[in-house]
Amino acid sequence: MSSAHSDRSTPAHRRIRDEPLSVLYTPVQFAGFWTAVLLPFVTAPMLATGLASEHMVAFVALVAANLVALVLGRDYNAD
Repeated sequence: MSSAHSDRSTPAHRRIRDEPLSVLYTPVQFAGFWTAVLLPFVTAPMLATGLASEHMVAFVALVAANLVALVLGRDYNAD
């Protein structure tokens, strides 16, 4: 089997680890995963206490940060 064929069959997020930037890949995944885990502990009380409506910009920013963290950390420790 040629290496070109195996490159196409390997998902992009796995190929990134073979590139020089792979040193940053795992720490970014780690931070994204744990941020996605911990941010709901901030946003849920904001919703429960009504602070979300008083500080709408901060709440929306936290939800957006949580979505970004979910994407960045989605494959953390999947190996």
